[in-house]
Amino acid sequence: MTPDPATGVRLIAVPTGTAAALRAGDAAVAGRLRPAPGWPWETTLAVLELGIADRLVLLDGEVVGECGVKAVDAHGVAELGWGLCPAVRGRGVASATVRLLVADALTRPGVRAVEAQVGEDNAASLRAARAGGLVDVGAGEPGHRRLRQRLT
Repeated sequence: MTPDPATGVRLIAVPTGTAAALRAGDAAVAGRLRPAPGWPWETTLAVLELGIADRLVLLDGEVVGECGVKAVDAHGVAELGWGLCPAVRGRGVASATVRLLVADALTRPGVRAVEAQVGEDNAASLRAARAGGLVDVGAGEPGHRRLRQRLT
């Protein structure tokens, strides 16, 4: 996938065996990855094992987070999710990640729109979602805002 021109952020497919390597304490996944300080972070292993994240977020060649399409519903709405290690927060990495993830998701078969459920108290992710092209469409799950972009 082409890197984000403003930040250099790039998304790659999660390499086979990543979750098992992380579970065994090998963040470099047998030398295939260069983890940034703080990655993997507290939820990384869970989202990889559940299949929620299918992409890793790279900045300057280091893994700084994970993201992906959580699910696609019967109406073709893909729910997106992302998580970044604290060291890169506040640098535009999340906004770039959302932009790249939206573009990737909208090319997948059957996807007609993308959506994210973001905690109302998570101002940084709300800003990133909006900067990534998602528009607030109202209340989501309890304590969350629903943001969406449709394929035009």
